[in-house]
Amino acid sequence: MNLFLYLILLAAAWIFYPLYENELSFAVLVTLMILPFLLLITLIYNIRTIRLGVSDESPTIFMGQKGEVRLKMINKGLLPTADIALSVRTRSMLTGREEKSTIRLGVGAGSSGSAVISADTSHCGVFRVYVDNIRFSDVFGFFSWKLRTGSEPVGEIVVIPRLDEDCEDEARSIATSSLNTENDDEPVPVSGPGDVIDFRDFRPGDRPVMIHHKLSARFDKNIVKIMGLPQCRRFLTAPDTTDGLTSDETDILLGRALSISYYIGQLGNESFVAAAERSADCVSFNGGYAVAVRDMDDYISAARTMVMYGAADISAANGFICCEVGLERSES
Repeated sequence: MNLFLYLILLAAAWIFYPLYENELSFAVLVTLMILPFLLLITLIYNIRTIRLGVSDESPTIFMGQKGEVRLKMINKGLLPTADIALSVRTRSMLTGREEKSTIRLGVGAGSSGSAVISADTSHCGVFRVYVDNIRFSDVFGFFSWKLRTGSEPVGEIVVIPRLDEDCEDEARSIATSSLNTENDDEPVPVSGPGDVIDFRDFRPGDRPVMIHHKLSARFDKNIVKIMGLPQCRRFLTAPDTTDGLTSDETDILLGRALSISYYIGQLGNESFVAAAERSADCVSFNGGYAVAVRDMDDYISAARTMVMYGAADISAANGFICCEVGLERSES
């Protein structure tokens, strides 16, 4: 119904009441006269008792999976709602593209209504959903009230790359090559940290602290110690953040860096990826944070952190075996 129909009914009630002057015609006239006040009171009551909710505020999904944000209007009151219009705005943080739409809901007393917002999951990135305002209206359309909800997103979807199994051989190659020494005739250090496994002549670039003074004095030349490496070593992986990459190239690069870090960790090493912002279970270094990647749960958490905040520069990272991953696969 609308205002025009209501006015016709009210005029008819005014005409027929003097003609019939019975209880029914009087009740119809009174009902139509107080109806706007009842609708206004109901509208105010609904505004105070209905709340906006989200089923999952920030889900994480893999590229290509179905991504949805489910908005819920929860009616905790005793009266149903006639018409709720949500002004929804979606934004891809990767491309900056925005789309606007209006969603209409009716919610029964003591229940909830929901609307599903679909996300573009063809690329890694963050897909955010904003509700700019909520307009409440009565069934006749006499009254309406626009409630502004603020500028913060009500929900988001974080799209991360899938684990690339083709990176397992490359991760093994990186972990193995870090054990090699400059001279193939020298033993590969495999014992625990602090163990001296051999000696050799001093070379330019060797640290003076590694010189063995007794042997150096005996042979009248500088002799340095060859120390064993710890069985569990710390690797730090980051994508080569070259400017001018396309969305497809960024997806590939991020997926390779994360996958290589995952498989290095599966080989029994301490493995991290470099992120620009802090997340749970991370180690700080000069320029960023190293996020641990031990298992699949860590992979998802690290991927989420890198997608949301970006990778960090590892050029100043000390205490790690650093690996900057580019688009081209290294030869095994």
